[in-house]
Amino acid sequence: DLCHSEQYINNFLTGTLSDKAIKKMGFPYSAQLVERTFLSVGGSIQAAEEALKNGLTCNLSVGYHHAYSDYCSGFCIFND
Repeated sequence: DLCHSEQYINNFLTGTLSDKAIKKMGFPYSAQLVERTFLSVGGSIQAAEEALKNGLTCNLSVGYHHAYSDYCSGFCIFND
């Protein structure tokens, strides 16, 4: 696990986060939240790849850095 534990990722994907974890996350859990989260993190990965190729790029949906390896925090589900 480079950043987040497999168990945490699976719990987020399957909607099996505890009520405490959802409260700490700051968002109500939904399928749309899962999609939004992966699009945002994917945008960061794509921006980094483009920057390596072209020298400069940006992703306006970034700054998620409060998540921990096994739980979300401060409106951050995964670190990007």
